[in-house]
Amino acid sequence: MKLFVDGVHTGQIRELLASGRVTGVIVQSGEGDLAARRVPLGPEAVREICGLLPGPVIVDAGGGDRERLIANARQLAAIATNVIVRLPMSVDGMDAVRVTAADGGRVSVGPCTSPVQAVMAAKAGALFVEAPLGARAGNEGEERDQVRRMVANLRMYGLPTELVVGPVDSADEIVDVALVGAHVATASYAVLAALASGSPRGSAAGRPPASS
Repeated sequence: MKLFVDGVHTGQIRELLASGRVTGVIVQSGEGDLAARRVPLGPEAVREICGLLPGPVIVDAGGGDRERLIANARQLAAIATNVIVRLPMSVDGMDAVRVTAADGGRVSVGPCTSPVQAVMAAKAGALFVEAPLGARAGNEGEERDQVRRMVANLRMYGLPTELVVGPVDSADEIVDVALVGAHVATASYAVLAALASGSPRGSAAGRPPASS
């Protein structure tokens, strides 16, 4: 299973890449303690992050109707070859996925909360589908069961799409994500940096963040 860091701070990304702990970057959407970094990134910021690694950099295309989503997706996809454009699971979003994929752009769809949604996104051309997991997602047992079913359905249909799960909050949750069959787990710098500390919960309390 691969690990992606949820964040935009270049110093932190470099550190995790140098230690071999991550192979990709994801800029999450939503609310919570990561809200400060969940703002639309300008082209230069996206380009700088993409220049740090050859692996995927998942960036949100924002909101709007079908035309707005397609226009934003095309702008993001043109920045770098490793940009993965996140589009929403919606009627307009699925249209935008099909158009973007047909243009040669690479797409992630999220959040997907059911196996049917994951398969729909994959068949529309998504390279990744994103599913929530953990306390922030609701009932953890139900979420894990949904992830297992998503993985099973993608395999049953022979779809190459990878399932991205997170953001996880501890080393234990990273293990849980692997056990339910996800291809990728996402976590903050604090959680990923703490993996080398030997803490059973992956807690990084008291550790200063790396500067950009």
